[in-house]
Amino acid sequence: MPRRALAVALGLMTVLGALPVVSALIALDAAPLLGCRIDAAAPVPCLWGAVDLGTVLHKMAIAGWFGFTTAPPAMLLLVVWLAVVLAFALRNALARKGYWRV
Repeated sequence: MPRRALAVALGLMTVLGALPVVSALIALDAAPLLGCRIDAAAPVPCLWGAVDLGTVLHKMAIAGWFGFTTAPPAMLLLVVWLAVVLAFALRNALARKGYWRV
């Protein structure tokens, strides 16, 4: 398996597994900077210029809860990815010593 494919797979696992948590962290950091608060029950109006960002910040903060469903599969895929990388590394090491035909 090419190294590029393994690197792309690792990148996708990392991004997709962490995206909900990153979204929540951005919302929780942006709200105080905008002078807003985030309530878990309902969106709170947050005017920035002429735009109400309350709903967007609320949805981003609530998306963090999806981290409980995306992080475990991402971690499991990371373990599988590591096993595949180690298997290829072992195969290549054995092939260099002449114990394995590639």
